[in-house]
Amino acid sequence: MQRSNLFVDAKLVIYQITNTKYEFPHYGFKSVQGYGDMVAKGLISEDEYKAFTADMDYLASSGDYLFCITTFIYVPKRAEDITAHVLLPAQEIHRFGSLPQSPP
Repeated sequence: MQRSNLFVDAKLVIYQITNTKYEFPHYGFKSVQGYGDMVAKGLISEDEYKAFTADMDYLASSGDYLFCITTFIYVPKRAEDITAHVLLPAQEIHRFGSLPQSPP
């Protein structure tokens, strides 16, 4: 894969959401409620959705509910001078203006 070098000094941020309560406004609760959209789209039956939410209610009432999701966020910095970091084919130079001239 060819790297564009449009971004430099990238870092990876790992963000984890953990909920032990199944109630609004927690992300896990809102996610499960959002699964209702799957019923409307015919991806699951209403009975399956009700059974699933009943399971979540049971786990919450027994103190055994845990929702955990990990998100990986790529945070790059844009190169200050794009033409100094990118080797462009001649036909692409017009998109960014002329390339810097080498010192004499």
